Amino acid sequence: MKWSIKENLEDGNSFILTRTCDIGDNPINSMVLPNTVKTRLIMYYKGETGCLIQDVFPDLDADKREFIFTGITPELWDEIFNGKEEE
Repeated sequence: MKWSIKENLEDGNSFILTRTCDIGDNPINSMVLPNTVKTRLIMYYKGETGCLIQDVFPDLDADKREFIFTGITPELWDEIFNGKEEE
């Protein structure tokens, strides 16, 4: 499994994206995302957008875009880089 979607959550405004990650101790991670990105997400993963991730999802923060792209959660990112941002 590279990615999967658990349909609408009880709030009706979000869904859970489950994604594999090639690094870290947990190869499968999940994140809650807003329903407003679901169609674009499916198109992106199918390679139908032909655009950079920041152009497809300008409304999402960098943590969510990183998760969509790599499966790396913000917690794992902090663990890898010890909370240090690139200079």
